[in-house]
Amino acid sequence: MRFQSRLASEDQSGAVFYLVDPYDIISALLETLSYGIFLVLFLLSTALLVQRRNAFLRERETERVKLRSLMFYLVTGVLMFMTITAKWAFWWAEFLPIPGHGPGIVAELPRLKPTAYRLTQVCLKITVMLGDIITIYRLWVLSNGNKTMIVFPIVGLLGFLACAIALAGPASESSTRLIPIIHGKLELLPWDIAATSCTVGITVYVTVMIAWIIMKSRMYLGAKVLEHGVRRALVIMVESAAIYTIWNLLFLIAGLGFQSRIGLSLIHCMPTISGISVMLINVRVGLGWALSQDERVGAHIAANPRRHHPLSGEQRV
Repeated sequence: MRFQSRLASEDQSGAVFYLVDPYDIISALLETLSYGIFLVLFLLSTALLVQRRNAFLRERETERVKLRSLMFYLVTGVLMFMTITAKWAFWWAEFLPIPGHGPGIVAELPRLKPTAYRLTQVCLKITVMLGDIITIYRLWVLSNGNKTMIVFPIVGLLGFLACAIALAGPASESSTRLIPIIHGKLELLPWDIAATSCTVGITVYVTVMIAWIIMKSRMYLGAKVLEHGVRRALVIMVESAAIYTIWNLLFLIAGLGFQSRIGLSLIHCMPTISGISVMLINVRVGLGWALSQDERVGAHIAANPRRHHPLSGEQRV
């Protein structure tokens, strides 16, 4: 995220030249745009979740598990807002120019100190972990508490946590320096590749399983639920956090496959894209559009094909 300037020649003593990296501009525009969308969705989802929680409290008989589920969405949403905002604020502290020093230089971009840069990376990793935790919880809810179904993503989450600790440790080279660009190509450390593989594996698995549960529940209900194809696709995309999964796959292809510098722009926006996907889920939960009773039965049978008895016990939202 630098403006590279060169000094003016004798014939052009009054001119100042800036070589602006287009990838830096793309990163700034994408992250700011995605942060704005995330902020609107966060405020909307928080208001809806609080409103629905108050409605539950006014009821005479309300299962406590529903209140705990709503509090989970509220608390994790607030934590994501804090980490994403901190990451975005540090970004602008680095991107905005300051008065330059030296002949022919009118402005330059400040470099983040190692401690500040490490904080941005910590915020990014915490946000990614929160997004993964929420999507895993959503899969657990839609599968009616099927523990077997969430074993793989939990193992992947522990793997990502181990990689994050290794990258943020005092002996790590990546915790105090920018991701290197060598001969115009993006070069990632092995720990970066491992962390990316873990989170991509989690998101792809959760998206596929949630999409499968929803589609199977629709097939079970048959004529009971008649929805337009576009609406059904949107429901699957929101519930399964498919937007975040697609973004991760694009980064995997661009950053690791082609080693393109566009991968930096994608990874800078990863926290906000994760936040957008999670806030869309929170909006559906806050509106009470998550699953109807018939859809819960269909999802239960889809996730537990060997048990065809009706739903029993406490139900989450």
